[in-house]
Amino acid sequence: PAAPTNLVDRTNEGDEEVTLDWDDNTEADLASYNIYRAPLHTPYAYIQVNTYVVTASEFVDATVEEDQGYYYRVTAVDTNGNESALSNRVDAKTLC
Repeated sequence: PAAPTNLVDRTNEGDEEVTLDWDDNTEADLASYNIYRAPLHTPYAYIQVNTYVVTASEFVDATVEEDQGYYYRVTAVDTNGNESALSNRVDAKTLC
């Protein structure tokens, strides 16, 4: 599948969680998305953070620590389980 595009951080000042948004993948066989996060101090140590199937083009990460920065990337998964390349990278920080 094609990689998701235009990943952005929509976290508001004072939020205790990170809110991400990206453009929908419009392929007919799209099944879900996977969200990956890495701490700013180790930008290549990505782990998958979604513990449930994400079908919308928005994700709220409530597992972040206060006043910490993170990098995020998203992939698309098709109905056969194939995963796309990574989306663009976005950095986000909780502001509480």
